[in-house]
Amino acid sequence: MKNQIVKISKSLVKLMAVFFVFTTLSCGGDDNSPSTPSLQEQVIEALSGTSATLDVANEANDFNDANVTDGTISLTTAAAGSGIFSVTSGSLNSYVSSGVFTVNSEGGIEQVVVDAAADSQIGFSDASATINSELTQLTIAFTSGAVGGRTAGIGNWVIVFNL
Repeated sequence: MKNQIVKISKSLVKLMAVFFVFTTLSCGGDDNSPSTPSLQEQVIEALSGTSATLDVANEANDFNDANVTDGTISLTTAAAGSGIFSVTSGSLNSYVSSGVFTVNSEGGIEQVVVDAAADSQIGFSDASATINSELTQLTIAFTSGAVGGRTAGIGNWVIVFNL
């Protein structure tokens, strides 16, 4: 009788050990689950392959007397964080043709350069860009100066795009 109790106890201990190992392995960290993307990855995703439309009604816009009524840009961002934008349509393309930027590891946009449209007689400097926390609006700001005889569009620009 004592041998049977010992055998049953050993079997019960083995069964509990197998159950413990199984539950530990099945409830442990799921290495196959998708990880939450970093803020940099989220910003890159929001800007990559996007066509953004100028938010003409946004009160933050400032075109400095330039006759800008509409505009669309095409955005492309590489996984490493470098990106480009091109003005693809609208009256904005009389002033701005394209630009480059980098998305840093914190999700900020830096190293922004904005290129003036050919024959626009305008030059740009001090460019910056931000994306809102919802990743739905891109704001590009820069200072413009006349290269030729242009008077409209000279000063500090702020352009807001809906992504």
